Amino acid sequence: MDKYRRCVYHNCFNTQKNAPNLSFFEFPIQSRQLYMKWVQNSGNFKFFPYHPKLIQNKFICEKHFSLESFRKINGRKLLNLDAVPMNVINVSISNDTLIPKTKPTPKSVDEIKVPIITSTTTLRTYGNQKLLQDTTKQTSFNDSNGIEMIKNIKQETELCDTQPPSFNFCDEKEIFLQDTKEEVEPSVINPEPINNHIECISPVEYNKLKRRLTRLNVTNRRIKQENFRLRKKPGFNEALYRNLEVKSPSVKTFVLMQIVHKRGTEWTQSEKDLALSIYMKSPTTYRFLFKSLGFALPSPKTISTWSLPKS
Repeated sequence: MDKYRRCVYHNCFNTQKNAPNLSFFEFPIQSRQLYMKWVQNSGNFKFFPYHPKLIQNKFICEKHFSLESFRKINGRKLLNLDAVPMNVINVSISNDTLIPKTKPTPKSVDEIKVPIITSTTTLRTYGNQKLLQDTTKQTSFNDSNGIEMIKNIKQETELCDTQPPSFNFCDEKEIFLQDTKEEVEPSVINPEPINNHIECISPVEYNKLKRRLTRLNVTNRRIKQENFRLRKKPGFNEALYRNLEVKSPSVKTFVLMQIVHKRGTEWTQSEKDLALSIYMKSPTTYRFLFKSLGFALPSPKTISTWSLPKS
């Protein structure tokens, strides 16, 4: 884990140490769709596929968000809930980092210096071949075919300068620079859609549930210790039986199963009938009482070997 917050945007090296005035924002793990948009725009594909643990303590600095992505509340700069970073492709093209700078082309055809070619071999042009008969004769592009060829060259040069190369994201987590006229496979142009998954809970909710489970385990352990202490108390059995005389047979049997019954001993007929009646009404409730709450009850595997109680 880094000591300082570090921006994971592509080719960005800002940290809280070297840029203390910048704000850093965490990846949105609550929304899968928004998370994938952040990863795609940031250009950091090591965070594919979607998993909250991959982006714990991972941030993007405020330099990579547009001004419309922020709002101010009480003087604090906050990021909008639906804000996404600027696309790394558009940012790179605007900064001229992806396309190398070339020399400016002339504005008119007349300004182009036409080379003069002297040759005795076959001259290959756009679909036409001319054999120069005279070795001392100088051939130049002053005719209509030469002007047409110069115009075509100029148009192709302007097309390369104005149209940026296309980027396609594939499953191998790499960026491919494709020429505008180059033919590529359809699977690279249109990657397979990512299947939707169940939204994961946030770390805050996970920690709350974990603390609640710990408290319940502590409470259950204390109740068991209290029951064990009361069983060893003198006169406890007499008071217990006296209080259970006014209760129903099912309640009396259930309470005695929790306090008096010893592990490894055989179950009585009344205990078997009570366990079977609970299990037949709701097997899910019975498993919850047996496994989650830890009541002294026959295991579901043991109940499956018994016969149904007589009606």
